[in-house]
Amino acid sequence: MTVAEAFAAAHADDPGTAQLAVYRDGQLVLDLTNGRPDAIGTVMSCTKGVVAVAAHRLVQRGALDLDALVSDYWPEFTGRVTVAQALDHTAGLAGFVPADPLDWDRCVNALARMRPRWEPGTAVAYHALAWGWLAGELIRRVSGRSVGAFVAAEIAEPLGLELWIGLPEALEPRVWEQLDDGFPLGRLFGTRAARAAEVPAANAVTDARSLARMYAALLGEVDGVRLLSPDAVERARAPRTDGLPLAGAPDGHAPRFGLGFELPRPGNPMLAPSSFGHAGAGGRLAFADVDSGLAVGYTCTVMRWRPERGPDPRWLPWLEALRAWR
Repeated sequence: MTVAEAFAAAHADDPGTAQLAVYRDGQLVLDLTNGRPDAIGTVMSCTKGVVAVAAHRLVQRGALDLDALVSDYWPEFTGRVTVAQALDHTAGLAGFVPADPLDWDRCVNALARMRPRWEPGTAVAYHALAWGWLAGELIRRVSGRSVGAFVAAEIAEPLGLELWIGLPEALEPRVWEQLDDGFPLGRLFGTRAARAAEVPAANAVTDARSLARMYAALLGEVDGVRLLSPDAVERARAPRTDGLPLAGAPDGHAPRFGLGFELPRPGNPMLAPSSFGHAGAGGRLAFADVDSGLAVGYTCTVMRWRPERGPDPRWLPWLEALRAWR
């Protein structure tokens, strides 16, 4: 079965639309959709992969030190958390629920005052929303630009991506209809107000083609642009949480993290052990695979994937076809 046939089979019983894009060695080799080819939409926690790239751009140039304390850059931050711990989900701030997730100042001020639930670095839990403000405020403090402005200037514009954290209103007619299938966060992030804000854990608006192109530019040059050096990529994807106890009840996010990137696990196997990237609530997925040189972006309008149930069944046919093809 070809990848295109597998993609079609995966969505035979799916009422929504989807996109799948694959780069190989810096070249777009697959660009599939069963809906509008120009559609864009919110990709939920795939946003974290985008913001991780932004943070590692600053680490790469020496502006952000992984071993430094967050408070060295953000003096109001009260926890004794290193930059690396903020990125690898061991900061102890999981479960942070802001009063208004669209109000940046209110969110970061509340997070700065929160006491870690465990000694940072000694346990891991998925920082579903807190991670974005931790990384985003560090980017803002170091670069002097909001995370959306930094991503635009350092990632989207050089590569010509259709990618925004803070979507301009003029682009609203291109946004796909998000079918949340029972996800409260899906309903929130499916609004214009949420797309206009900057919520760097969850509200990037983009398409599969742009996600794949960004990850391709981590593995090598794409039209003369490479986002991270090979050493920076190895540092970013090195396992950080293997062997750490899981804080809280185990679920499908029983995690394996590098510095901001998910690593292959039963609930999100990606392509191979050499893959790294990030999934998004409901089934969105983007990753790179170092050994094969493949970079993949996948979007879907129906939010079905629940990680505690294992991989999204819609991923499995085309992932298997990609493994055979590589």
